[in-house]
Amino acid sequence: MKRTLYDALQARADFTDAQLKRCYERLIEYLDSPAAAEQPDRDAQQFAVREAWSVLGNPVTRAAYDERLRGAPPSREALALAGVGAGDETAGRMRWLLLGLVVLLAFGLWQGVRSFLHQSDRWAQGVSSEIEAKRREAASRIQVQERVGGAPQAESADARRQREYEAAMKAADTNEQAREAAADEDEPMSARDTALAEREAREQEAKRAEAQRAYEARRRLERDKAELERLQEENNTVMRLR
Repeated sequence: MKRTLYDALQARADFTDAQLKRCYERLIEYLDSPAAAEQPDRDAQQFAVREAWSVLGNPVTRAAYDERLRGAPPSREALALAGVGAGDETAGRMRWLLLGLVVLLAFGLWQGVRSFLHQSDRWAQGVSSEIEAKRREAASRIQVQERVGGAPQAESADARRQREYEAAMKAADTNEQAREAAADEDEPMSARDTALAEREAREQEAKRAEAQRAYEARRRLERDKAELERLQEENNTVMRLR
């Protein structure tokens, strides 16, 4: 048979309130005495007695408990007197539902923040890798141009190339003027002089082309260096943001 609150007080359901009180006081007095100190379940018995008295010691809650023992649901009057509203159960369910929604929202927010941080880190890594690749490509291109392209390495070499370019242009102009003067004077030129003049013209043209290539190579080198510095600055900016 299921143990009831009356069994915890060692009483019966037909006891009066005064009889129940005497049972409660007798049990508490015994459990608090030294005679019950050696009982291993004394604390559990004290808790059960006090719990039973908290319900049966109040006539209203006792009436509701008696109706439940008889198998009938508590009457509305008993519930109202006991302070139990009809909407308490619904309110409890709503509280649990709201708590669940809060937990779900917090979990979703945490997942969103985690995903955003992960995507930001991947984006920063991708940008940094791209900038590093461009920087290496520019540095490699500059090294190749410095080794093979014949680009000037010092300011004095640049000035020398520029002077050679200007000298080639001046010589070409001089030769052109000489040929025009010879044509005006109608002086015939020998085959040897003609070949010499053509060779000088070719040499001057080659010098002019070489000077032009050196000038263009120097310009490309300056652009690559500027691009390398820009990429390095972007890489430093990304690293600071991370």
